[in-house]
Amino acid sequence: LFRLKQNTFRVNKLNMLAFNLALTHEKRGNLAKEAIMISSKINYATGKGNALVSLALVKGREGDSEEFLKLMKEANTISEKTRNKELKASIFIVEGMVNDNLQQKLSLFLKADSVAAKSSNYILQSRANYLLANTYVTAFSDYGKAIDFSFRALHLAESANDTKSLITCWTGLGNIYAQIGDQKNALLYLSKAENANQKFKDKSIEYQLKTAIGERYRILENYPEAIKAYEKA
Repeated sequence: LFRLKQNTFRVNKLNMLAFNLALTHEKRGNLAKEAIMISSKINYATGKGNALVSLALVKGREGDSEEFLKLMKEANTISEKTRNKELKASIFIVEGMVNDNLQQKLSLFLKADSVAAKSSNYILQSRANYLLANTYVTAFSDYGKAIDFSFRALHLAESANDTKSLITCWTGLGNIYAQIGDQKNALLYLSKAENANQKFKDKSIEYQLKTAIGERYRILENYPEAIKAYEKA
C-alpha cells in the first residue's frame, strides 16, 4: 500500500512537471512518458490520462497532429470512463492551446473553465481563467474581458495559495495594464510577481520580470530605476 501511494505521488509530481511550459519539449515529453509507464503499471487511470494530455501538448506544439489526435483520443476515453472533471478540463485546455482557430480556441477555453469550476482544483480553475484572459488580449484585443478573467484567475490562485499561479496571474495583469498604457498598475502587479519569484527562484521568470519592470520605469521617465532593473536583468 505504501509503495502504491509512493508511485501515485510520483505520477502526480511527474504530471505537474510535464505541464511546466518553461521546460523544453523533450524534457516535458520524457516526464510524461515516465508518468504513463508508472501509472499503467499501477492502474492509475487518472494519472495516465493527465500524462497523455501533457504528452499530447508536446506533440501538438511540435506539429505532430497524428500523434496528438491519437493521444487525446486515449485521454478522452479515460476521461469518459472515470468521469474525472479535472482531466476533462485539462483536455479542453490542451485542445485550445494547440488550436490555431481563434474562435475555436476561445470556445475550448470557455468549456475548460465551465468544467474546471465543478472541481475543487483551484490551480486548474485559475489556469483556465488565465488562458481566457490571454486569449481575449492576444486574439481579440478585448482588454475589459481580459482584466476581468485575470482577476478571476488571481482570486483562484489566492484560494489555492499556489506561488507559481500567483506569479503567472500578477505577470499577466502587469502585461495587460502595460498594453493599455497604465504603467503604474503594471508596475504594481509586475513587482508583486517579482517579490513572489524571490521565493520561487525561477531565473527565466526573474529575467522577464526585471526587463518588463525596467521598461515600465523607462516609459515613466524614472531612468535611475529603469537602469537598475535592466542591470539586474
